Amino acid sequence: MKSEIDTLKEQLESVSGAERVDILNRLSGAYFDKSATTALEYSKEALHLSRETGYRQGEAVALRGIGNIYHLIGCIDCRPQRIEPF
Repeated sequence: MKSEIDTLKEQLESVSGAERVDILNRLSGAYFDKSATTALEYSKEALHLSRETGYRQGEAVALRGIGNIYHLIGCIDCRPQRIEPF
């Protein structure tokens, strides 16, 4: 039986746009308690793509994920990117 991570990685290969952002954010969540570094990579990719495509909900989820990861690793002074006003 495939793990959630394996399934999401397979799905990632065939999607783009908002759907890709959503899967990247889900992968970040799946890795959250396994590998903070990997989770952060997926969240950053989701953030970049969501901003590139104008997908605001995906951007919000990615930013929350990045904040949660920084909190998990105890990074008080981490600033992923400047948050643009709405």
